Amino acid sequence: MKKAGLVFLLFILGVMLGYYIAEGNVKHIISDTVKTFKVVQSYFINDEQRLSNEESQTLELKDGNNKDENKVNNLENTNLSQENKATDKANNESQRQLDTKQTPESSKQTTETSKGTSESSKLIVYYGDKMAVGVIGYEYTVDNDKVKDIQYIFELLKNTPDKELVSMIPKSAKLLSGRIENGTCVLDLTEEFISGNNSGSAGELITLDSIVNTYTELDGVNKVQFLIEGEKRAIFLNSVFDKPFVRNESS
Repeated sequence: MKKAGLVFLLFILGVMLGYYIAEGNVKHIISDTVKTFKVVQSYFINDEQRLSNEESQTLELKDGNNKDENKVNNLENTNLSQENKATDKANNESQRQLDTKQTPESSKQTTETSKGTSESSKLIVYYGDKMAVGVIGYEYTVDNDKVKDIQYIFELLKNTPDKELVSMIPKSAKLLSGRIENGTCVLDLTEEFISGNNSGSAGELITLDSIVNTYTELDGVNKVQFLIEGEKRAIFLNSVFDKPFVRNESS
C-alpha cells in the first residue's frame, strides 16, 4: 500500500514536471516540486505514525489477551485449589470417623489389659496333700479388693481347686470374723472348727500350717491368733492353741 502511494505521487510529479517544462515555467517547477516533496514527506510521516499506532494497538491487544489468559489461569488455579481443599477435608473427615470408630475398641482393649494387670494380684493358698505329709501352695489370681479379704480367703481354704489337694477345714466350720492387728491376723471361728476336725495328730498340724501359712502370705501379717466363739482356747485337739502361731516354713 505504501509503495503504491509513492508510485502514484511520483507519477503526478512527473506529469507536472513534464507540463511545466513544456510551458517553460521553471518557477512553477521548483515551487510545485517543493510542495510535492512536502506532500510525500507528510505522507510518509503520517504513514509511520499510523503504523506505530497500529503496532501499539496490536501490543495492547496482545497484553489484553495475556491478561485474559492470566485471569483464566488464575481462575482455574483457584478452582483447582478449592477442589483440593474439598478433597483434603473429605479425606480428613473420613479418617476422623474411622478413628472415632476404632477408639472405643482400643479403649476397651486398654481397659481389659489394665484389668488383667494392675487390678489383680497373686494369692497363694495352702492345702494338705493326699498323703498327709505337709501343705502345698496353690496360686490364685484374684482382684485387688479380694487379696486381703479374710472371709474370701477362708472360703478358698475350705474348697480345693484340685483333686490332689485336701482342705483341712471342716465344711461345717465358719469364720465369724477376721481382722489384722499389729501384724497378727485374728480369726474367730465357730465351735465346729474343733468338733468337726477328726484328722488326728498329723492332720491337726497340717490344718494349722494350712491356715497360718496362707494368712501370713498377706503383706504385714506375721502371726495368726485363733479364737473360738470369741474366746481363746487352751488346746486344739493336742496342740497349744491360745498363743499366736508363726509360719512353718518346713511344712
